Amino acid sequence: MSLQSTSVARDLDGQWSQVQDMLRAEFGKTAYSTWLAPLTLGGFEGERVLLIVPTRFLRDWIATHYGERLRAIWSGIRPNMRNLEVVVDNGRDDAAAV
Repeated sequence: MSLQSTSVARDLDGQWSQVQDMLRAEFGKTAYSTWLAPLTLGGFEGERVLLIVPTRFLRDWIATHYGERLRAIWSGIRPNMRNLEVVVDNGRDDAAAV
């Protein structure tokens, strides 16, 4: 891994940590723990942030109930982010843009 890619990964991890802190503060411990804590950062490709969840149900719930807020928080932290995609981590290509 090059120094630049290490720096980018560190920046992205820091941004994800900020997003998590903001979600926890905004929605509270119970809602965060139940619905948002299972999200993991998959990466950033071009203008797209990729988040991973363990089930389709959780993906759909997050997209419906938290998608707009997730996108707004990410946009505030990373202005070049245009798309946010939540993907199920089950080896299939189940994705939902939010």
